[in-house]
Amino acid sequence: MVAEDWRDPEWSLEAMRRFVERHKWKAGRVFMDDFLWSTCTARPGWGLVRMEIGSGLADGVVVLTKHVVSRNAGEYAEQLAWLRGRSAFIAVMQPGAWGEWS
Repeated sequence: MVAEDWRDPEWSLEAMRRFVERHKWKAGRVFMDDFLWSTCTARPGWGLVRMEIGSGLADGVVVLTKHVVSRNAGEYAEQLAWLRGRSAFIAVMQPGAWGEWS
């Protein structure tokens, strides 16, 4: 899991934990970094996610929004291709009709 809201990481983590539990998945390690200012390749947290997946320790990643991966559409597509090449998933949470995270 990668926490998005660096101003309130506990809220982000709790929302993702509930999401993981509803899907009956097992959460592994949690990584956080400041995704707002940098590219994916420069971010230590995203690099750790890629290491976990690349080494077979994780099957995928849960994020609150796709912007946690990258705000740049091309870079986001590159990361999706990288995940797909390793048969890994990305679960992007999104608010439902009542503001609840699905």
